[in-house]
Amino acid sequence: PRNHSALVLLGSARLMGGRPAEAVAPLTRATEIAPGNAEAHFNLGLACIAVGQPAKAEAAWRRSLAINPRRHDAAANLIDLMLRAKRLDDAQAALNEARRHQLEDPMLDFLEGRLAIQRRDAPRARAALNRALQRQLPEPAASQARELLRRLPS
Repeated sequence: PRNHSALVLLGSARLMGGRPAEAVAPLTRATEIAPGNAEAHFNLGLACIAVGQPAKAEAAWRRSLAINPRRHDAAANLIDLMLRAKRLDDAQAALNEARRHQLEDPMLDFLEGRLAIQRRDAPRARAALNRALQRQLPEPAASQARELLRRLPS
């Protein structure tokens, strides 16, 4: 297809169908045809991370956020990627940017808690994880948050 909407749908269907390697090409083409489409960049990031291309995923999520800074899903994925790579300063900067755009989301609270744990800041971790749970953090992250809280020093 030459239509960016059709390409996004095709790539998204392949991604959701468990075929991320086949999703990369149509999603990449969609971002070329319609570089201002935040959804195409977001889904490209999902496909790239699924095929082991974290640098490309990061670039796609950053572009999605540049287009729409209030995309909490792109912000959360970007922060999670940085936490997994132990890039704590980058994760903090991305979290600060999300908060600057008034993104309030239980997943961001959960990631803030994980970041605080990695920085050995138990009081901040406890506050962020509790806030995430109070805001109805979905499973399986809610179970992970409860386990992290249980392991925090008193």
